[in-house]
Amino acid sequence: MYKYLVTGIVVLFFSSFSLTGQNLITLDEAIKTAWNKNPEINIFKSKLEQKSIEWKMHLGLKDPVAGYAREGMSAIDPEPFDEQRLEIKQELSFPLTSYLYIRSLKEEKSAMELELKVLKNKIKLNVKRNYIDVLYAIYLENLRKEELKLARELYEAVKLRKESGASTEMDLLQAELNLSEASNRINDADRTLHNARYALFNSMGLLPSEQSYEIDFQDSLRTREDLIDQEEALNTLENQPEYISKTLLIESQESRIKAAKSEFLPDISIGYLRQDFGTGYSFNGIEGGLSIPIWGALKQKGGIEKEKMKKNEIQWNQTTTLLDLKKRIEFAWHSYENSKVILERFNSDMRLKAEKLQALSLEAYRLGQLDLLKLIEAQRIYLRGQERYLTSVHDYYLRLAELEYFMESDLVF
Repeated sequence: MYKYLVTGIVVLFFSSFSLTGQNLITLDEAIKTAWNKNPEINIFKSKLEQKSIEWKMHLGLKDPVAGYAREGMSAIDPEPFDEQRLEIKQELSFPLTSYLYIRSLKEEKSAMELELKVLKNKIKLNVKRNYIDVLYAIYLENLRKEELKLARELYEAVKLRKESGASTEMDLLQAELNLSEASNRINDADRTLHNARYALFNSMGLLPSEQSYEIDFQDSLRTREDLIDQEEALNTLENQPEYISKTLLIESQESRIKAAKSEFLPDISIGYLRQDFGTGYSFNGIEGGLSIPIWGALKQKGGIEKEKMKKNEIQWNQTTTLLDLKKRIEFAWHSYENSKVILERFNSDMRLKAEKLQALSLEAYRLGQLDLLKLIEAQRIYLRGQERYLTSVHDYYLRLAELEYFMESDLVF
């Protein structure tokens, strides 16, 4: 039955209208365009590039200091001694501290790479939603055209019956109002289509100069024929990049805690000297020093506590993320299951009965076996059935796209 359902969707529905044109955008092309042009993705890529070079700022190297000193300057003549020297001094943080900070930054970069994957998946989902909305809007517009065609046929039938004296002026007026309402529905459908198109263009990141009425869309959406198991979806929970990125951030924070603790270790300074004892700069010298963090109880200890509290915050964020993912996966799967059942019901029974009722009612009216109100009601039942079927297909593919966000393979392609 499920295979029949999917076949019915693809063959009876999506193959009933062909979209062709020179400026054709397929679903796959729309997604790739969004990944290249969407501003959110490119902004995040820029942030990732900044993170990639941030380690250079944590090497622990301070600017070297060049100095000149002279000793033995006295008012006594001759001077008791005369000494001068040139020196250059370099200070640097304890190497372990720099190593731990750099390791922390690399782990943050890995977490950001996963966050970029999350963003790309969100953009992909948004593009698929908008693409499905565009196809839905196109079919809705076609349905409204069919509604207008039926309204015109009804009006002509009432007009002929009035001319023969079988219908009243009130019947003709009601048919005219029905025709006007059908025309208004086409305008509403046209507005829906334009809104869907520009929502898609926006999610793709197309510039205004690249957006055009000549752009067409390929109507060939497909999906898996096998039933998607709930456990299959839930088993992806802890493999979601949102969750894994938080794990990497926790590891990064552990490195930062260790780095903060290493601040108790002394900074190092080394220097090189060229000395002149009155006979020229003929002597060399070196010096070394340690910067003892005697105020560690105030400064370093506070830094350690701050990093620990930040780690605790990230851990709770990870728990929140896990709970949110579980809720979203459950909601996506149940929505998918419900939309499948509804679509199957329309596809197997209700839709065909509505079509048959509409055809029989129009023929009965022409033969004088049915009054106008019952004919209009029969047509509305038919059109509502067609619209519900169209909405069911639309919802079914939207639910699949939302479930696909959590799966490792494409469900709508």
